[in-house]
Amino acid sequence: METMVDYIAAFREDLARAEPALRRLTDAGAADALAPGKWSSKEVLGHLIDSACVNHERFVRAQQADELVFPGYDQDAWVLAQRYGGASWTHLIDLWVAYNRHLAHVMEAVPPDRRDREFDHHSLDVIALRPVPSAVPATLGQLMADYVVHLEHHLTQILGPGWAFDPVVEPPAGRVVLETERLLLHELGASDLPFVADMVGDAETMRFYPHAFTPLEARRWLQRQLDRYARDGHGLWMVVERATGARVGQVGLAMQDVDGVREPEVGWLIHRSHWRRGFAAESGRGVRDHAFHALGFERVISLIRPENSPSRAVARRVGMMPERVTMFHGYRHLVHAVRRL
Repeated sequence: METMVDYIAAFREDLARAEPALRRLTDAGAADALAPGKWSSKEVLGHLIDSACVNHERFVRAQQADELVFPGYDQDAWVLAQRYGGASWTHLIDLWVAYNRHLAHVMEAVPPDRRDREFDHHSLDVIALRPVPSAVPATLGQLMADYVVHLEHHLTQILGPGWAFDPVVEPPAGRVVLETERLLLHELGASDLPFVADMVGDAETMRFYPHAFTPLEARRWLQRQLDRYARDGHGLWMVVERATGARVGQVGLAMQDVDGVREPEVGWLIHRSHWRRGFAAESGRGVRDHAFHALGFERVISLIRPENSPSRAVARRVGMMPERVTMFHGYRHLVHAVRRL
């Protein structure tokens, strides 16, 4: 069972970090469109005020109902009707901060058994930023966490990437699992979170994933690896360049359920600033050999979407060949595999 990341604590930290950054923007600058045809920072923050208002009602009503069914709303019409683009930037920040501090209090006040109660009848397939299929039960906690992810998504539009974490200053501290000619692979730790968040929050790096990750989703990604270490003895590891000590990506071995069979997958994700240096293939070969000789696996796989040509090239350099196509997490993937010789 995966460890739950405390989304309410992350929410409070988001507010503490975002408020001073928002206040550093000028009123005139906040009135400029973020891109042609897009909202301004004032309008994005106004939308987040609307989201707080709508979800405040949802969080309260959900505690008195036997379903999680709520109407949506026309976001553009609400922003236009309230003329957020001409409002005072200071006023908008004050209102946004006050409303969300209250929402954090509301969320924290809900008893855990109420937050975690599963509802078969819900509308999170329609109203959530990260939808829950209608056939899958949903919880109030999922709706609350989705609110935080939605808030982070829009704050990144205003403040840019990296706003949620301090820059990386501490060297990797986790246990060294294996070494290659140029690289060390460490177990992940808390000091790796800013690097991980920067990597998985980059749209270009994550173009073959459903979406780039917000700060809360980055926390969950890292925690998932810690859970894998505890459960399986391995997971994705931090890849560090030996010559410089720089973090370059995450590569490792993760157990995956594929067509009803549990198999070890060699997975790689390299930070965009370190692409085209052969790090994915070198560390992938190291993980492959570690899986065969240290962990005793007879076969390892990699799941790669057919359109992901760069990753398919890495798989070939790791010695893998495509076997078949399968559906994995709702997308077509090629199952690449190699057996121990």
